[in-house]
Amino acid sequence: MTAAATKVKQITVNFNKAVDVATTKIVVKKVSATPTITSTTFAADAKSAEIVMGTKLTEGTYTVEATVGEDVLTADIAVQDEKLDSFVLVSKDLVATYDSTDSQKDATISYKALNQYDEMMPAEAPTVTCTFGSTKSTDKGSVTAPSADKSGVITVGNIN
Repeated sequence: MTAAATKVKQITVNFNKAVDVATTKIVVKKVSATPTITSTTFAADAKSAEIVMGTKLTEGTYTVEATVGEDVLTADIAVQDEKLDSFVLVSKDLVATYDSTDSQKDATISYKALNQYDEMMPAEAPTVTCTFGSTKSTDKGSVTAPSADKSGVITVGNIN
């Protein structure tokens, strides 16, 4: 049996053959604690299972224990805390905004902050700092907090 963290709250277990899903029991442990498992979903071929945890996986070693019939199988997983892995620009064009005198004020572009599992990070997790060229003035750019869909907007100000 092998196991890997595949999402910030998910572990995927792979068995070398189909298991009896009705009798197979899976437990996840971290040191002496037993984190809450929200759900366990076996694949149609019964050769793998997705375990959804109640909270985010945090740095440390997790042990997945599967009781398959009379056999007890174990696999250790080294997990890192969630981290910003990539910052993806969603649109390929800057969108200009204008003031009441029709002067261009700034331009925006949408982005997504993705963790190491390629999932969008929640709004409160990433800290974003933007610098533009060698400009040191703080009025040259800004970053807005991500919206409900977890994407955000980078605003480049004073472009006229």
